[in-house]
Amino acid sequence: MPGGFETAVKVPGVSLFPWVCALFGVGGGVLWALSPLGVRLSEYAFRAPALFWKLFPAAPALMLFGLLGLYLFFRGRGGGPAATVGFYIAALGVVLAVAGNLGLYHLGLDDIFIMSAPAYRTFRLGLFVFAAGTLLFAFLLAGSRAVPLAGSLPLVLGAFAGAVAVFRDFGEAGAAMWVAFGVGFAWCSSVVVFVGVARYLRNRRAGRVGERSPVF
Repeated sequence: MPGGFETAVKVPGVSLFPWVCALFGVGGGVLWALSPLGVRLSEYAFRAPALFWKLFPAAPALMLFGLLGLYLFFRGRGGGPAATVGFYIAALGVVLAVAGNLGLYHLGLDDIFIMSAPAYRTFRLGLFVFAAGTLLFAFLLAGSRAVPLAGSLPLVLGAFAGAVAVFRDFGEAGAAMWVAFGVGFAWCSSVVVFVGVARYLRNRRAGRVGERSPVF
C-alpha cells in the first residue's frame, strides 16, 4: 500500500481521506438502495428501461470508495490480512460489474453474442462478487468492534441480503434485499463519518487546551 495511505492509517486524524471516502460510500449506498425506484422511473416515466442501468455503475463505484474508507479505518485498528482479501474481492466485483454493464448497456455485446450473453453474465457475477467480498469484510469489521455493532451489523446483514438478491431473481423479496444492502452500506459509512468528525473535533479541542496549558 502506498506510503500516504499507511500514514493515514497509522496516525488516525492526520488525514481526512478515509472519512471522505466513507462519505462517498454514503452516497453510493443511497443510490444502490434507490435502484428499484430508478428502474421504475426509467421504465414508466421515461419509457426507457435501460436508461437507469446505463447510469447504475455510479452506485458500485461510489460504494467502492466507501469501502476503501472503511478499509483504511479498519486497518488503523488492527485489521488483518483477511480484511485486505475481502476488500480486494469486493473491488474485483466492482470492476466486473462495471465492465459487464458497459458491455451490456453501452456496447451491446449481448446483441452480438446472444446465446452466451457474456456481458450480462459478467455483470451479474460482478454484483455477486462485490456483495460477497463486502460480506467478508463486514463480518471481520463487526468481529473486531472497530466500528460499533450498531454500524457494522447492518452492513453484515445488508451484504448477506445483497449477495442473495443478486444470486438469483426473488421478485419483490429480492428487491427488498437489494435495498437492504444499500441501506446497510450507507448506514455503516455514515457511522464511520460520524466517528471521524467526532475524533477531529475532539483532537482539535484537545490541541487548543494544550496550547493554553502552562509548560513546566
